[in-house]
Amino acid sequence: MNIQLNPRLIHKLSIALTIIFCFGLFHFFIPLQINAKASVVLAPQNNNMMVANNTEETALSQSLLDYIQESRKEIEQYDPEEDAMIEAYQKFEQEYSKNAEQILSKRFKLPEMEPGATNNEFTVTKDIKEMVDFWTYMFGVYTKDQVIFYNEDNVGIVYSVLDFSELGMLANSGLDQYKTQMIAEEVQRLKKIIQKVASKINANEEQVFAGLNPQEVRIASLLINAKDHLDLSEQALSDSLKFRYGFAHRFKEAIVQSGMYMDNMRGIFDERGLPVELTMIPFIESSFHLTAYSSAGAAGIWQFIEATGKRYLRIDEYVDERYDPILAAYAAATHLYNEYKMLNSWPLTINAYNTGPGRMLQAIKALETTDIATIIKKFKGSGYGTDSRNYYPEFLAALNVYNNRAEYFGDIEPLPPEQYEYVLMPDDVDVKELARLAGVQKDVILEMNLSLRPDVAAGNKKLPKGYFLKIPPDTRENILLALQDIHHETEAATHHFVQKGDTLQKISARYDISIQELSTLNRIIPNQKLTEGDIIRLPNQNDSEYSSYSEEDTENDNNNEFKQQTTPDRVNPPVL
Repeated sequence: MNIQLNPRLIHKLSIALTIIFCFGLFHFFIPLQINAKASVVLAPQNNNMMVANNTEETALSQSLLDYIQESRKEIEQYDPEEDAMIEAYQKFEQEYSKNAEQILSKRFKLPEMEPGATNNEFTVTKDIKEMVDFWTYMFGVYTKDQVIFYNEDNVGIVYSVLDFSELGMLANSGLDQYKTQMIAEEVQRLKKIIQKVASKINANEEQVFAGLNPQEVRIASLLINAKDHLDLSEQALSDSLKFRYGFAHRFKEAIVQSGMYMDNMRGIFDERGLPVELTMIPFIESSFHLTAYSSAGAAGIWQFIEATGKRYLRIDEYVDERYDPILAAYAAATHLYNEYKMLNSWPLTINAYNTGPGRMLQAIKALETTDIATIIKKFKGSGYGTDSRNYYPEFLAALNVYNNRAEYFGDIEPLPPEQYEYVLMPDDVDVKELARLAGVQKDVILEMNLSLRPDVAAGNKKLPKGYFLKIPPDTRENILLALQDIHHETEAATHHFVQKGDTLQKISARYDISIQELSTLNRIIPNQKLTEGDIIRLPNQNDSEYSSYSEEDTENDNNNEFKQQTTPDRVNPPVL
């Protein structure tokens, strides 16, 4: 069977095959050229023109390929929703984290002038050297194993020291009783010596030292040197005989503890133009015991009483910032500067930290001097007792021991500085929930935030909006992301379930909604007492009808029971 092909059909088939061949060549051969850069480099060196041309072509092709791959990568990664989230986070971070330090600076304003301090303001003068020496020994030498017997009206007069250090290894149930007995016997022995010496001094005997043993001669010399400003009657001297244990061991522990905060505190004082030596005050106030609380109601390492603390710090049912060493340092710097402006003397200002500026002004007026040594020795004003009289000498002794700590304690290593950042709370936040969402141990947060009241730490009350939460820097991003989620949930909340202690004012602050708006929407008066479990409706975009609620509307609602939708105040809670 003979098949005759149409010439026209053959021509068309030829054209089609040619096109297919060219198309295949373009898609197969060109990519090989793009990826043949390595083989081109190994081409024969005897055909230089061919190598050069292929290299140029390959480099151009590779550049195009790189550009296409990079473009495709950017297109694949681009996510408008993710970009919006990043932008929202950056805005949140700026508002609640980076601005925290700026807010602190504004809250504790820098002084209008820099008072500074001359180098000789903190030197030990001859008139108070004995007092400073006494406290230097108490802070740097004597420990709980030594009992020091001294004159309360002039601590420079030390009668004797009992040393129980060798008994430490023999500790038993009867040791404390033995110490008590030894101390009582020493008190009686010293009283007899004091009475004997005082009678000879007061009788103006020419030979005061006649018939006295070496210890009695030493005590007589101390009393004679102090006769100008000390009551040497037998009764007064007997009453002023006191004893106390040393606490060099506690001062050493305080130096170790202070390492966590000292650099930051010195920076706070220095940037305000205040003497950094003022950071010695916590040593004599609390020995850097973070949760110190005195019988007078003074709290924290700076020992602010509540009335003074409230001038500078937040103290309420949720927070007591006196327990935050850094915030309290800001407050102390501001407080000391304010008192310095009244007294114009750092020694007097330091003394006023204990006894108050009013008493210092009384002393200045009574004695017509601003000399701290004269005031310490001669001022007899009410309230200026032993503690006040010794406060400035204690400060100088603490400064001396701290600056020469290696001499007193050998190789001592303070704790490393605390690494922290402050983050503002954008809303009321449950500390347990925050720790869970951020993947941070709750105890870590609580250890860094000792200012939180027990109810807040236990989760019975929430971290208040506007609180400065101290956090470890390496948890910053997680905590901010968790706070951002909580903040968005709070913004989306439609109702609030009243908790114990809630008021309309607190709810208003939490959700950033005016009291009037809440009052109108819920038909309650602004100061109405709320009951735990009540539901407070929060406004949204559909609540504009309630913005001008009339008495007529209220009457209509009284006829028709108003039913609130019981919706949780957390919308779409995050689930781990």
